[in-house]
Amino acid sequence: ADTALAVRPTDAEALALQSWCKDLRSRSRAVAVPFARSRSRGQMQRALHLAPKDPRVQLLAAQFSYAGAQSTRERAQLLAPFQSAVAAFEQERQGLEHVPAWGAAEAGQGRVRVYLDRGDAIAARAALEHALLLMPDYKSAHRLLQRILTG
Repeated sequence: ADTALAVRPTDAEALALQSWCKDLRSRSRAVAVPFARSRSRGQMQRALHLAPKDPRVQLLAAQFSYAGAQSTRERAQLLAPFQSAVAAFEQERQGLEHVPAWGAAEAGQGRVRVYLDRGDAIAARAALEHALLLMPDYKSAHRLLQRILTG
């Protein structure tokens, strides 16, 4: 992301990706990276402002919010951002006959996690099946499906 932003400083996807990475790093090393979380939050907002309809920016913003939620109850309220990302990926794919770009299956998996946080295994399974249609070899989605089926 650093290299991409050096060349294209207003690349919303690179901004969102870098923001997500900074946030992850701040969670694992909060003392070593002071203020990283607040800076990454501002950077994510900038990415959303630059490209509000970009599905990958929407996905990364949804994941950012989900990761920052303090409780299962708070995470359960975050369905709308993942729904928007899934819809944006579907819009992007309309009329195209190629494999979806990165993020489409991950957006579906995000919906699955929120549905599970809400206790709605049926909706989670439906969303997971959609994600697996997009990316049949998605190992993480297969693990989630096994969790739903055995849970």
